Amino acid sequence: MPVSGRSTRSKPFQSALETNRVTCGYEQSCTEGDVPVLNVVAVAAAVALAAIFIYASVAKLRARDATAEDFRSLGLPEPARWAILVPVLELAVASLLVVLPGWGGVAAFGLLAAFTANLALVLRSGRVAHCACFGGASTKPVSGRHLARNVALLALALLAATVDGPIWAQ
Repeated sequence: MPVSGRSTRSKPFQSALETNRVTCGYEQSCTEGDVPVLNVVAVAAAVALAAIFIYASVAKLRARDATAEDFRSLGLPEPARWAILVPVLELAVASLLVVLPGWGGVAAFGLLAAFTANLALVLRSGRVAHCACFGGASTKPVSGRHLARNVALLALALLAATVDGPIWAQ
């Protein structure tokens, strides 16, 4: 920065910063009626996560026997019960993500953290097990790719948790 304290940024870049400032994407100086850019992204993350949870839940419910078998290979006790409970929890979290995305993001983070921890334990144990992430849709054994995908989903859940209030008020 020059000694005078003035920025040497070009006019277009400076103009873009000022535009962002007006649309709440920079410095949170919103005027009434403006929607913060981060809030739009966070709502989109909540809706995307809800869709993923709904898809996963329906897939598990449609293939309950395969899901129970996959849960057995993952080392879960009473896999037949989990084959019903997990999809019900996923549907509940999806509903919460749509109605109250902030709290839904918190619930999604908790559920995904549990899933991720279980996958990490399976990988560490060296057992060959199917993920059961989307019912019987995947026959690939648990791998680092599953963990990486879950980390990305955890990030979406954290983003969704930043939404304040019901989705229709955004």
